[in-house]
Amino acid sequence: MYTYDELFDQRSVVAARLEGILNERQITKTQLCKETGVSRPTIDKVLSGAISSKANFDKHLRKILEYLQLTPDMLMGISAVRSNQIRRFRNLLRKKIEDFASATGIDVERLKAIEAGEEATPAELRDIALSLYTGTRCIMGDWFFEPQIATLNDFLLENNEVFNSCGYWGHIGILPAGTNEHIWFPITESVHRLIYQQIYHMKRIVVPCMNNKVLLLNLDNIKQVLFLDDACDEPGFTNWDSSVDCGNYPLVIYEALEDFLFDEAEAGVEQMSAAFREVMERIAAEEGWNEESVMEKQQTIVWYRDGKKSYTSMISDGDSSLISEIETLYEFEDDQFSEDYLEYDEECGAEIMINMKEVSLVELPLVQVEEAICHSRETDNDLLNEESKDD
Repeated sequence: MYTYDELFDQRSVVAARLEGILNERQITKTQLCKETGVSRPTIDKVLSGAISSKANFDKHLRKILEYLQLTPDMLMGISAVRSNQIRRFRNLLRKKIEDFASATGIDVERLKAIEAGEEATPAELRDIALSLYTGTRCIMGDWFFEPQIATLNDFLLENNEVFNSCGYWGHIGILPAGTNEHIWFPITESVHRLIYQQIYHMKRIVVPCMNNKVLLLNLDNIKQVLFLDDACDEPGFTNWDSSVDCGNYPLVIYEALEDFLFDEAEAGVEQMSAAFREVMERIAAEEGWNEESVMEKQQTIVWYRDGKKSYTSMISDGDSSLISEIETLYEFEDDQFSEDYLEYDEECGAEIMINMKEVSLVELPLVQVEEAICHSRETDNDLLNEESKDD
């Protein structure tokens, strides 16, 4: 059981968790100020971990947690966030729990227990994420990139009518220097808005896409950015390909690819249900996925301004200034501290440094990049917790 004294000692961790919950629930600081009666400067201090008075911290945090309907344990624990996210997505998609049970193959009582915070198995999480058309990190409230709700093929789902900023919006077409053809990626409505917000004041931007790609664009070496929403007629002035992915599959499909193809499972722990495996088999057959094509999907592609490109298999679980750059640009929307050279490690052991002045864009596997960023943050939080205990 966490006490408020313990929360004060770990106020930097509290600040990070509060900010994450506010983002998940789409609660602004202005709204929080209005609903709690806590002044905006005080809220800023709480959310930055800078409040120095224990009495004031206790007083104001109680008001904030009461408004958010959280206990100290719920704030500091993962299970409460997971509970909120599963319910949130289920309600967003207007799914009754009985229908949800039928779709996931998990009985109602077990689902209620999971929604209340009970630990779920990897297989259960994947079944739930598939039914909610998203990824397991999203339903656990532990994402970095904004959640996506996929447009699924008919054999996976009928009557999918989700229209919100997390769903499929259309395509971004990017024309790099040195080429005469656009490359196309499916994006959400929120990403479309994000690009418009950043493109006029930043030279580098990060674009999460709905086909397990995240792009780092160097706009100095991009000749044109083109948007086609889902209602657009087919453009005759460019190399549009109507077979381009439209965000067909939720991130959980990409999360499970290696387990599915290489059968990499922990002993005694079910990684995917029979029903989930059947879905994977149907997708793999329809898309022609095999070990070679899956490895290609997980490659990092660097497009240079002379039109050439390189393919490498990045190790995404180590330190990498390339991943740090993506994290900083996406979170803070500020590129003033960007470096000319970015490095990452290749699976063969090579250390690769790329000169971003010569690069148009870098295309990386979103699931692996998000995993690396979240793992790094979890490690940092663990270190903060240890330091707080030592103090």
